[in-house]
Amino acid sequence: MSLLQMLTDLFDNLFRSSSPEVQKKQRIRKIENELKALPNGIYRNGLIQPNFAEILRVLYINTRPIYKILEATIAGPDIKRNTRFEFQLIVSGYEEKWQLALKDLEYEPRKQEVVLADLQGIPASRIFDDQKRRFEKLLSQLNSKEFLKMDSIFVKLKQLVELCRFNFITPLKAFDPRFNPNEPNATPNFSAVAPIALENVFLDLYYIIADFQMNMSVANAIIALAQIIDMDSMTSEKQKKIVGNLKKIEQACHNILNETVLSSLIRISKQNPDFTPQKASYTADARQRFSSQLQDQFSSEENRIKSEIKDEKIKSELGVLFNGKSLISLTGYNDDLNELLLQNSSVSFTWMTPLKILKTFTTLYYTEPVKTLLNDIVIEGFFNNPNYKSQFSQTVFSANEVAEKIQAFENSFAPNGPNNEQLIKGYIRDSHKDSDFSKKLVSQVDGINVEAKSLIQRQVSALFGLYHELGDLLQDAKKPSCEIVQNLKVLMMSSRNRDSTDYIENNYEKWKVFFDIMRNYAIITTVEKK
Repeated sequence: MSLLQMLTDLFDNLFRSSSPEVQKKQRIRKIENELKALPNGIYRNGLIQPNFAEILRVLYINTRPIYKILEATIAGPDIKRNTRFEFQLIVSGYEEKWQLALKDLEYEPRKQEVVLADLQGIPASRIFDDQKRRFEKLLSQLNSKEFLKMDSIFVKLKQLVELCRFNFITPLKAFDPRFNPNEPNATPNFSAVAPIALENVFLDLYYIIADFQMNMSVANAIIALAQIIDMDSMTSEKQKKIVGNLKKIEQACHNILNETVLSSLIRISKQNPDFTPQKASYTADARQRFSSQLQDQFSSEENRIKSEIKDEKIKSELGVLFNGKSLISLTGYNDDLNELLLQNSSVSFTWMTPLKILKTFTTLYYTEPVKTLLNDIVIEGFFNNPNYKSQFSQTVFSANEVAEKIQAFENSFAPNGPNNEQLIKGYIRDSHKDSDFSKKLVSQVDGINVEAKSLIQRQVSALFGLYHELGDLLQDAKKPSCEIVQNLKVLMMSSRNRDSTDYIENNYEKWKVFFDIMRNYAIITTVEKK
């Protein structure tokens, strides 16, 4: 301090001590003196000294290898990948026996349990109930003391990620314009810098690390993440290096750049002894998200298992129904898009097989010539009972719409359609960057499945109504005098309809096989006659 400055301060203390401005200067001077008294020598002569830059360099060097691990696991640009590693870290918190129990409740082992039970005559419902009991035991452990501790670990990991992402290079170049970030271990040539030039650096550091604390639990978590990436290369020597990096980070933040020191540097740079800087508030919800996803996946996979077992049981019946022909594929609601869903979410298309059966059946057995015959009966038939004609007409009309309804559902996956396939793929893609898109995807797919189920129920019911009408007409046509439609034989045996009549008669039993199969997917009830 210069002689002039000393005399000015003395004058202020003697004659202007009550002045707010003088009091402010005194308080700032007190903060400066406290910083000067620190053994780290980061502040002297009104300037931030090279020792401060050296601390930044230590942080830069030691955060880089830690960030490589974090960026490759829980802090990368792909949210779904980050989540997967977070969940793997949580699973590592289970004892080995519970980890094995969790693995036994994955999709393939669960399905195998149900299949084996079915071969032994054990109801699938009993197996699903047992799986649910085991699953609930695993879930309950997530609220134990040991797992609750993981919340604080994830909070510290979030804080560490933010510190690793801090831009150390800009302030280091302020101390040494020739600092090379690619060679941080080279001997630097740091010079003192005015506090005001580093004001934003102080504010940003304070915001991130005001409450910074590392412990061995965090170190163990980072080692576990590194092991998940490459178990074979994780030697004890590499583990020691990780712990060493974290200790140096902890020492720099907790012992030197702690909350008190950083707040003092901020107040000096702002020349405001009352300034209170903001600090980040970190929260962790990985454990809760893990629990929710496990439950969603468990429920979704149960539905998938039930659906697939149904599909497998009807394979031989489908061979009889369609004479060995493959099911006709669907547009939009298909295997390709479903595979994308299975790979990227907890949801899937659950009604593809019954909808493909319905589409194939209508294509093969409810052909245009058959529709023509039935339309002729509606228009030209002399019905003995007007009420019956009204019912029959409505039944034929509903059956005629089945193919159109299926087509309309498929068209809904076209661009600008309510189930736009490209929009769904966009949700899948964007869900890797923003979890909100995952929620939108689940909602969209759930809605589509509800729509598909309703479509199947309504259209199968429409065809079942026609099935009974066809049976009555075929029987009526064999009588000497038709009782339902007086000119039925004429209409059915006309040159334009004879082949269609034969086709219906020859394949009528196939309709029964169809409904026996569809009872696995829809509620089919007997039609009341008016």
